[in-house]
Amino acid sequence: MSEDNKLDKHDEEEFNLYTENIVIKKSVKYRKVIHFGKLMLEAIVFGSVACFAFTALYPWMSNQLSLGDNKIIISIPKDEYPDGIEESSTQDLLTLDSETSTKNFQNTFQLLSETMVDTKKSIVTITAIYNETTEFLNENKSDGDTSGLIIAMSDNKFTILTSYSVMKNARSISVLFNNGNVMSAYLSSADVDTGIAVICVNLSEESVIDRANISVAKLDNSYLIDQGDIVFAAGKLLGNTASVNYGTSINVKISKSGIDSYYNLISTNMQQKSGDYAFLFNADGNVIGITKNDSVDNPNAEVIAYGISDLKPLIEKMSNNEEITYLGITGESVTNTKAATYNLPMGVYITEIAEGSPALLSGLMNGDIITTINGQAVYTFKSLCDSIYKYKSGDTIIIELKRKLGKDDYKIFSFNVTLGKK
Repeated sequence: MSEDNKLDKHDEEEFNLYTENIVIKKSVKYRKVIHFGKLMLEAIVFGSVACFAFTALYPWMSNQLSLGDNKIIISIPKDEYPDGIEESSTQDLLTLDSETSTKNFQNTFQLLSETMVDTKKSIVTITAIYNETTEFLNENKSDGDTSGLIIAMSDNKFTILTSYSVMKNARSISVLFNNGNVMSAYLSSADVDTGIAVICVNLSEESVIDRANISVAKLDNSYLIDQGDIVFAAGKLLGNTASVNYGTSINVKISKSGIDSYYNLISTNMQQKSGDYAFLFNADGNVIGITKNDSVDNPNAEVIAYGISDLKPLIEKMSNNEEITYLGITGESVTNTKAATYNLPMGVYITEIAEGSPALLSGLMNGDIITTINGQAVYTFKSLCDSIYKYKSGDTIIIELKRKLGKDDYKIFSFNVTLGKK
């Protein structure tokens, strides 16, 4: 073979080496497709999980981070139970002695009259519509007129205390303010034991209301009220809404106990009738009580009010639409005298336990004497009630008590009690 032929053959082999077709095996091709598919599937799953998690957690995140509308929390300062109290300076000015001149007497009551007029700015008239159609006329029967007290005011809402017995069956509620404005309201929360309800008036951007003659009531310390102090009531009195009357406190040493509740009462020499609902003020024009919403059969019945200081924890929870904590006991304080007379340990004697209550389900019994709650000593039923209000429903507390096992033999027991809600 000639040299030329050898070179041609070599070039042909060299060319064929670099131009041969590379065929990918099917197994390799499918493996890449499957790998790509897995990546896409994982991306879809991850995205779906992230989307679901965000959707599920958004309400909680919104609440924690205060996204959207900011909720305004109403806080009411609490009062210390009387233990060496000082008298109100304003009340001292209104205490008249025999040397008080007629002119000073007139000036005093002129100031009181001006104060009474000023407090009406915080009083509203409320009408509840029940949508009851009369037998002969196709008209709405609206016989639910009562009074209310403004306790909080913001740019977009009014918070008002009123009578639950009037509000509970209402289909619609309207509020007449002191300046003449009428606005719709809704029932926010209620307490059956005291008969107190909280209603709210929401204000939209389009709402137009004159705030010049509207004010928020100041809740004062009712523990400072003494027998003979000048007081006045504003609200629904003797069947008339938007009424005002004055008098004196005649008894401040009475109280009322209920389930998880203890209230001091203020009785006055003013009169009331069935269906009345008013608010009690001191000489400074500050709220010291809310009249009891009991049915009154006696036309000459005296105005009796719950002291506002004992109601403040309840009102604060209701105003913020929080659940009212529930233990379920009625009790009596074991005073030094009772302890010595009946040979009892100091604490709170359980007189009654509500059926199905957390107290009953946890093993507490009538006759037990509660001595501590979460390590804090309790000596009065009022202090026990105040302690319960500090917790929320679902919280577990440790109640230590003494239970009588023999004639004079008391043994210490400890119970874990999970609080409920009313």
